Amino acid sequence: MAFCLLAGWRDVADLLSALVIFVLVLFVAFYVTRFVGIYEKGKQQGKNVTVLETCRIGTGRYIQLVQVAERVLVLAVSRDRVVMLSEIPVSELNLKEEDRSGVASPFQGILEKARKKLSTASLAAKESGKTDNREDSEKG
Repeated sequence: MAFCLLAGWRDVADLLSALVIFVLVLFVAFYVTRFVGIYEKGKQQGKNVTVLETCRIGTGRYIQLVQVAERVLVLAVSRDRVVMLSEIPVSELNLKEEDRSGVASPFQGILEKARKKLSTASLAAKESGKTDNREDSEKG
């Protein structure tokens, strides 16, 4: 009987240690990725070439807005070629300030939406828990 209990605790301990190791690996991967991203962004700052926006128009085909020094070029980019379509004055660009700094990304918007949903869901769960507790206390 005692052996069965010890074996059960060993299984739980193994599971918990595997879970802790998994979480540690996730944190290390997150921070290494973040560090590499910041490092690469820092290497690119001060350069004269910046990709402002990219629009996919087909398989392996893109239109890009590229700022080279004070000029903004519209480029058609494919696997084999890069063709300059035109040049746009900077005053005609319609970029958000976040886009210019490179801080915002599509993933960041998705993450913010998920955070809002989770926070509203947790608030709703707390509220329903409070009403359930009130009903239980009124019954008792």
